[in-house]
Amino acid sequence: MLEAFRELGIPVVYSSLGHWPEEGPSAFQEATGWTWDLSGPLGAFPPQWQPAQGEDVFSKAGWSALSSEGFRKFLQERNISNVVVMGSMFD
Repeated sequence: MLEAFRELGIPVVYSSLGHWPEEGPSAFQEATGWTWDLSGPLGAFPPQWQPAQGEDVFSKAGWSALSSEGFRKFLQERNISNVVVMGSMFD
């Protein structure tokens, strides 16, 4: 699916419960213990799911991807109203 979307020019973005160092973990991430740094090894995606060059990775401060101000802004700036959600990486 990822490759098909990319070939069709459909934007692909990633959302993760990790945090970027400059943001620090949210209260939700602290409470759940999901405080991994997205720039470090714990923030890496499996090789087959790695973001391609130029694809954004947004940190989720809560359960919803929309808890990320950056992701909401990304959608608004591009006038995106339909989103396909694929995959979850839970044990």
